[in-house]
Amino acid sequence: MSKEHLHTTYSQRIEQFQEVIRERTRLINYISLARFSALIALIWLLVLGIRDHAIVFYILSFLLAIVFLFLVSLHSKQKERRELLRQLKTLNETELSCLDHSFQTLPDGNHHADPSHPWSHDLDIFGTGSMFQYLNRTATLKGDLLLAQLLTTEPEDIETIELRQGIIGDLRDQIDFRQNFTARGHLVKEKADDLEDISHWLSASSYIRKSRWLFYVAMGVSGLTLSIVMAGFFNPSNFSYLLYLFVFNFTILSPFFLRTNQYQSI
Repeated sequence: MSKEHLHTTYSQRIEQFQEVIRERTRLINYISLARFSALIALIWLLVLGIRDHAIVFYILSFLLAIVFLFLVSLHSKQKERRELLRQLKTLNETELSCLDHSFQTLPDGNHHADPSHPWSHDLDIFGTGSMFQYLNRTATLKGDLLLAQLLTTEPEDIETIELRQGIIGDLRDQIDFRQNFTARGHLVKEKADDLEDISHWLSASSYIRKSRWLFYVAMGVSGLTLSIVMAGFFNPSNFSYLLYLFVFNFTILSPFFLRTNQYQSI
C-alpha cells in the first residue's frame, strides 16, 4: 500500500469510529434514563405494596427489578463497547502520526537496552526514535517483551524467518482483525506485578472456607428468603420483611466488599 492510500484508510476509519462513538453515547444516555426511571418505579411499587398489602404491586416490582438488572447489564456492555471504539479511533490516529514519522509517543523499550548485548545497544534498537519504538504496536507487557526478544535474538534457521514472513503476509491486509486484537489488549490495564497477584489469589483459600460461619449464614438467609417469599403469597404484608433481610445482608457483606473489589481490579 502507498502512503497516500494508508493515509486515506486511517482517516476514513477515524471518521467512522467517531460517528459510531457518538451514536453509542446517545444510546448509553437513553439506557441511563430508562434505568433510572425503572429504579424509581420499582421503589414506588414497593412502597405501594407495603402500604396497601397488595400482591400485584410486589409482582410488578419483581418484574421491574428484572428490567432494571437487564438495563444495568446492557449499560455496562455498551460502555465497554464504546471504550473499545475509542481505542480503535486512537489506534488509527496513532497510525496517521506514524506515517508522518511522529511515533515518539509509543513506548521506546529503553528498559530492554543491554550494554553487554552484541548489537542492541549500538544499533539504536531501543530508546527514543529507535526501531523498537517505530515497530511497537504491542498492547500487553508480554507482547512488549516478546518484541524485544525478537529484535535481540537471531532466528534459529531459515524456516523460522520464512514462518515469520508468512505470518506478516497473512496479517498485512487484515486491518480489522489486527486493530480489534490490539484495541482489546489496550483495554486490559496491566501492572508488572499482576501475574504474581493473580497467582497469590488462585492459591489463597476462599472466604467461605476460612470463615465457616459465613456458609451457615448464607444457607440460613437463603432459606429465610424463600420462606418470606412463600409466606408473601398468602399474606402480601410479609414481603416487607425482605427489606429487613436486605439490610442484614448488606451489613454482613459490606466488610468484604473492599477486599473483593481489590481482587477484581487486578
